[in-house]
Amino acid sequence: MRQAPDQVRADLTAALEVDGVPLAEGRPVAARLEPEALARALVREERGLSAGHLRRPWQAAPVAALSTALGAFVPTLPFFFLDGPAAIVAAAAVSLAAHFGVGVAKSAIVPALRWWAAGGEMTLIGALEGAVTFGIGLWAAHLLPH
Repeated sequence: MRQAPDQVRADLTAALEVDGVPLAEGRPVAARLEPEALARALVREERGLSAGHLRRPWQAAPVAALSTALGAFVPTLPFFFLDGPAAIVAAAAVSLAAHFGVGVAKSAIVPALRWWAAGGEMTLIGALEGAVTFGIGLWAAHLLPH
């Protein structure tokens, strides 16, 4: 914002144009906004988020804790029914499917995201998390006495 305010104004003008505001009307609006208001408007237009989304931390904290606990439990489900490599493969598949679902859900909350891109992003993040965690587990197993 501070380094390229003209680019930010152009981005907001383009976002407004996508929403149906003619260029001749969007450009003067973006030009009149103070930097803080311009940043809020751009975030609202590009990501569908407003400052009101972040005003309830005491409500968000338990929801985040519960969703994290549930998310950590989901990949363990195959180990209740399988063991060995089959359980590991099933856990990876369940985890990646859950990550994709979370990404798709995120796209429903943030309208600017495409469902397939958000799902793919979360799946990639899950794959990287899984690979790192699995690698750490293999390394730690070598530290234990046999």
